[in-house]
Amino acid sequence: MTKLLWDESLETGIIEIDIQHRNLFNIFKVLDDSIDQGKSSMIIKYIIDEIERYGSYHIIAEESILKKYNVFSKAHEAEHLHFRDQVQKFKEKYINTKDKILAKEISEYLYTWVTNHIMKTDMEELDHLKEEFKRLGKGE
Repeated sequence: MTKLLWDESLETGIIEIDIQHRNLFNIFKVLDDSIDQGKSSMIIKYIIDEIERYGSYHIIAEESILKKYNVFSKAHEAEHLHFRDQVQKFKEKYINTKDKILAKEISEYLYTWVTNHIMKTDMEELDHLKEEFKRLGKGE
């Protein structure tokens, strides 16, 4: 699987959201590094807890910002609900699955989340938000 690294092309221009997205990239990097080093079983519980925390604070923040300017879609909301559901499934699987297998599954899910949600859905809606800011004469 291709490694995901944060770069400027992923910046939304909304500092709070960019910091949160970077946090997810850091979690993803720790997970992938541990898989590469054969040490994923030592950190899988930590990773699940971290992506659950990330989902909690990030989704609330992002939805709040987007709703405030009326650029939040039902499709975006559905993706966030799916993320939360998937994290719950990972928590349940952790109890019954070999850690190494689950670590790879989580890594694949996070890769898909970043490439489909952050790089597409978030960028599209945050572009609408930036347009709304321009219209209102506000900075981000």
